Amino acid sequence: MAKKNSGLVVTGQVINIRLEDILVDDTWNVRSGLYQANDKYKLLTESIKAEGVQDPVEVVLAASAGFKTDKPYVLIAGFRRTHIAQELGLETIPAMVTERTPVAARLRNLQENSNREDVNTADLCWGVKQLGDNYSVKEISERMALSFGWVSTLKNIGSALSPKVLAAWRATNVKIPVKDIKQVASVPVDKQEEFFASLVKSTAGAPATPRTKWLDTACKRATQYGHIFGQLAQAGYVSLNENDSSRWEPLMGKILGQYSASAKPTAENNVAIIHSFLLGVETGRTLRQQVPVDVVEMNAAKVDMCPSVADEDSVLDDIQS
Repeated sequence: MAKKNSGLVVTGQVINIRLEDILVDDTWNVRSGLYQANDKYKLLTESIKAEGVQDPVEVVLAASAGFKTDKPYVLIAGFRRTHIAQELGLETIPAMVTERTPVAARLRNLQENSNREDVNTADLCWGVKQLGDNYSVKEISERMALSFGWVSTLKNIGSALSPKVLAAWRATNVKIPVKDIKQVASVPVDKQEEFFASLVKSTAGAPATPRTKWLDTACKRATQYGHIFGQLAQAGYVSLNENDSSRWEPLMGKILGQYSASAKPTAENNVAIIHSFLLGVETGRTLRQQVPVDVVEMNAAKVDMCPSVADEDSVLDDIQS
């Protein structure tokens, strides 16, 4: 007798199914970029070519999962294996057949992929968003074997990002730090696309070198100063030219004071600090409409500015005092 549990009926049966009877919807799958011809893909291809598909994929009955298709089965786990089997011209594939509700099928797809080393944060964020309010954060974290805090972060980011920006995040090859995506999610929806585009552009040029504790602190300080400058620039208190990178190295030196004895100035450090500062500038500009006027004026007073275009150097001299 079949067992019922949380909207799921597991037949417990692995059968060989004709590939032409399975709906394979790559846009539904949580993992993007699965079919890149990397070493893992090549090794799996050679294995399947020699021995066939040894690890069964998983399908659901299309009718139970709410898919509109004339095919009896829908793939929910094993997309890469199925794709390779199709490429090799195989006619059938071993599959575990299950009967799931639409949201249970989505959760199973997330469970299958959440701990893969090549799954990216943007995909997980999108997948969690697809679950809507059908599961609590606690339930999702337990079933996906992820921490409560991490799932909560994914859910909050996914809820705040516009669908267009979330799709762009999944599509980009540039690795965007989660802390930066949080900043994108914090700005008004109509400003997110522009902010994200500038973030991708600046992140693409940022160094991949691991940060020391000192450099991490320095970058945080630079972002804070950049945020203030972004507000002031948007309000017309200062003039900033972000595209003139030669200007930012001496400016960063003034903002951060002297380097610590254990951290010598390097080109990579400067690039990291500049990137952090410009990210802060962009956030400050975008958030300016949400910042009370008196706060903007307080920051302006702190740097002893009047409402007119000013030179960045004088602002930096004053803001540190």
